[in-house]
Amino acid sequence: MVGGDSGRVVGDVNEDGVVNFLDTTPYIQALSSDVYQFEADTNTDGEVNFLDTTPYISLLSGGASPVVIDGDDTIEGLGFGGGQAIVFN
Repeated sequence: MVGGDSGRVVGDVNEDGVVNFLDTTPYIQALSSDVYQFEADTNTDGEVNFLDTTPYISLLSGGASPVVIDGDDTIEGLGFGGGQAIVFN
């Protein structure tokens, strides 16, 4: 699922280029939708569900460190505490 998601920001659910409180309503809508939305999958497990809520809140509060999907689709830097959005390159 991560392949082809280059340049998209996890947490930027309204896709305006910024992770902020304007993403909250679209995030809640994504939780109740049967359609996968990459930006709402904040724990990067390939599913959008309530397990994404804590990482989403951490992104909003500036407590998440970057998570990068490199060219071979491996995850690097998964974790919290750096204060930056999760960006997939």
